[in-house]
Amino acid sequence: LPVKNADTTGCGDAFGAAVLTALQVGETPEEAGQFGNAAARFTAQQIGECGMPNLKELFKNFKEIYG
Repeated sequence: LPVKNADTTGCGDAFGAAVLTALQVGETPEEAGQFGNAAARFTAQQIGECGMPNLKELFKNFKEIYG
């Protein structure tokens, strides 16, 4: 997915944490992957910051991508 900025630091951590969280609450692997993708996309757009989204930011980004 296209992103405004591209600082990939932490994207893998954000993806993994979001996927595991989604699986833990009963989402399907496909949905968990989408959730992880939204977390990584958000993280890539945060230059020079921690970059990990909180749940509000993550759900907003997920809705922007998947509707």
